[in-house]
Amino acid sequence: MPRYLPLIATTLALAFAPAPVYRPKQAEDPAAKIARAMEGFRTRIPPAQGMGEQNGKTVKELEPYLMSHLSGVARRMKVTTRAECIALMPYIRDRDCKLRFIAVHAISEATKAYPSGMSVGWFLDLGSDGHREMAARFAGLVDRMDQ
Repeated sequence: MPRYLPLIATTLALAFAPAPVYRPKQAEDPAAKIARAMEGFRTRIPPAQGMGEQNGKTVKELEPYLMSHLSGVARRMKVTTRAECIALMPYIRDRDCKLRFIAVHAISEATKAYPSGMSVGWFLDLGSDGHREMAARFAGLVDRMDQ
């Protein structure tokens, strides 16, 4: 009988434990989700998917990542709403060039601002006229987007 005593004590302890309370998940704001993803990219960029993202060009500031890889990350974020674009706007002036590149391509994909592509110098040099014009064009197109 003594060797069953711990088993009986454990069974009685668990029998009177309170039932877990169900708490439904609250829907996360899409803009907050985008901002959280961008902050996560500071430490870890998702791996390339497919051969299209594993081939291409890069510049020194984006190494060891390829431009095709980072633009694929921006596409997979699936930014479509005004709130998501507004959440990305501060990142087009970020100190980290990789985050700038992802934000610029995600906003461009959502607004169709530059369907033929854009100059590399626009996101590399924050003080250039091209960067200022690009940011102004993004701001104008984002303001005209539907909610």
